Amino acid sequence: LKTNRALDRVLDARKAWGMMTRCSRALAGMACAYVAPTNGPLALLMCRYLAVFPWCLKGRLRGEDDEEVIRNVLPPQEAEWLLQQEAERPIAILSRIRCLIYLAQTGNEVSLPLP
Repeated sequence: LKTNRALDRVLDARKAWGMMTRCSRALAGMACAYVAPTNGPLALLMCRYLAVFPWCLKGRLRGEDDEEVIRNVLPPQEAEWLLQQEAERPIAILSRIRCLIYLAQTGNEVSLPLP
């Protein structure tokens, strides 16, 4: 009985991770198709945040350090901002992606660091 519950939790975790991967790919595809033609830097920044998100989520769940990945993928000012969000980096990334989507929708140019 305990084994079945443990296997169910593992299966649920795999399903959730798979859904996150599919949604990230879909968002990256939309950024490339709809944002990049009019605002390349904004689309690139969105895709960079989408690439960093699973690493930060994994680091948060496992208690691992994700600073190296953040510094290697994001622009320096954005990396510094994210590294200041110690406890809730995955949530900060989602918030930043929402901000980028808003900027894409309104047609504003991206300037670093974002508000």
